Amino acid sequence: MENINNLQTKLQTLIKSRTQLETQYQENKIVLEEFDNLNENSNIFKLID
Repeated sequence: MENINNLQTKLQTLIKSRTQLETQYQENKIVLEEFDNLNENSNIFKLID
């Protein structure tokens, strides 16, 4: 039974990691599309906290 619990915990961790990576990937795709719409003279600003 302990083995099943360990496997479930590992699976949950992997699912969480995959979800985070998928979200990051989608955000990166959106940014890339925005960059593709820029021309050579466009200014790009970076927000610094």
